[in-house]
Amino acid sequence: MKKLAGMSLFIFLLPLVIMGQTAGQRKDWGTEFTKGHIRFNYWSADYGTVANIVKEESGVLIGEEVDFDKDLNIDTPSPAYELELWAKLSKRNRTIFSFSSYQYQGDATLTREIEFAGETFPVSADVSTDMLFYHGALYHNFLVFSNKRGGVGPLVGIEYYYMELKMNSSSTPEKVDEVLNIPVPVIGLAGDYNIGYGVGVWGKLGWVGLGIEDVEVEYMDWEIGLSYKYKRLFTGLSYRSINSFLEAGEKGEDGYIKFDSEQTGVVASIGINF
Repeated sequence: MKKLAGMSLFIFLLPLVIMGQTAGQRKDWGTEFTKGHIRFNYWSADYGTVANIVKEESGVLIGEEVDFDKDLNIDTPSPAYELELWAKLSKRNRTIFSFSSYQYQGDATLTREIEFAGETFPVSADVSTDMLFYHGALYHNFLVFSNKRGGVGPLVGIEYYYMELKMNSSSTPEKVDEVLNIPVPVIGLAGDYNIGYGVGVWGKLGWVGLGIEDVEVEYMDWEIGLSYKYKRLFTGLSYRSINSFLEAGEKGEDGYIKFDSEQTGVVASIGINF
């Protein structure tokens, strides 16, 4: 955790050294090079989830809710690496694309019997868990209010999650190997504003709530942060939170899936403006 915090702090403090060299610059410093950016984000992300996957094995339905933090000792926070690109297509329109990957792992000696995805792990079994995520997002941001210092307006787009979940026991033959693909359409609000002397603020909120037959989805992704621009250099520090709930199928029946997750943490960013 100290290593992750140190990395975030280093990325954010880098421009402060530059800021010390540019304190005498004009107040509108940072309003140039606003056509777009390429940005690398480093997210120190805590993760918590309660999940259930029910499968039928030998005529028996096996699956119950599992707390991945308490039951499986998932290590958090864990680093998430993200590439973000956005381009301003016109004065009031911009497109935003991002791609990230992250992984959560844990080793636990079970203190209770766990039934998950058709497998039963007994008490005292040594279980290793590996969760690998890939996340892509594509948005269009219409800037209702826009000037040379920034803009704000509605956001519409789609986020896509690919997840590999593996659970193995060194003391028993049980094994879980699941892959989930989850597209999430979102609407929301996004904007940024240059306060002066290169210092700015930005924020984003994406949300969806859907209930169709036996599928229920609730999703909220928000972020707020501070930035500093020096010519083409961008750097920033923000806080991001993602809350997601997915339930599909008849509860307790074969194929039933439930994930109730939360990711939160500090994001350090560095990039190039153009």
